[in-house]
Amino acid sequence: MLALKILWNLSNGSNVGYHITYLGYIPKLVSSLEDPNVAGYCVGIINNIRDIEEARIEAVEAGLCTSIATILESSKKEEQEVGVELLLFLCYENTGYCKLIMTENIIQALSNISVNGSSKGSENALTLLELMDWMNASQCSRSGSRWSQENSNVSSSTSNNSRLKISSYKTLGCLRKKLSRFLWNVLH
Repeated sequence: MLALKILWNLSNGSNVGYHITYLGYIPKLVSSLEDPNVAGYCVGIINNIRDIEEARIEAVEAGLCTSIATILESSKKEEQEVGVELLLFLCYENTGYCKLIMTENIIQALSNISVNGSSKGSENALTLLELMDWMNASQCSRSGSRWSQENSNVSSSTSNNSRLKISSYKTLGCLRKKLSRFLWNVLH
């Protein structure tokens, strides 16, 4: 644990991040996110070297997007804050990373942090949730444009038994996600 603390301090604002990356420590740091005793140092190190493209790629390939969920769900507020900051950076850097973190566990953890986290963690969690919602909405609008003209003119009366034929399963999935988020926000 002392070695990780030293590495965390050294990785902040120096070229040590390149050495960490090229020596192959990134996958070991990502796998250590599961250990609550060292998770804070590991996420801190990864966050400190996030500007190095090779480090980001290695971290994501090693499963960062799924491993970080444990930090968001059960760690201290400071660790949650760093985890959310790292995820926000990754999403701004690459939309593919954002798609990887759009899991139910992470979305629920971000919702919880936005309400119960530190002020910075809460702010970043809300920003990240909005970014995910925007990305999801843009996917929905792209796939929603595939609807035929006849399906867009559905009557609003409940007595009319006309059925909406959706040409894409993806569109239905997007609508389901939006509805579940709406219900989550209303109920909580």
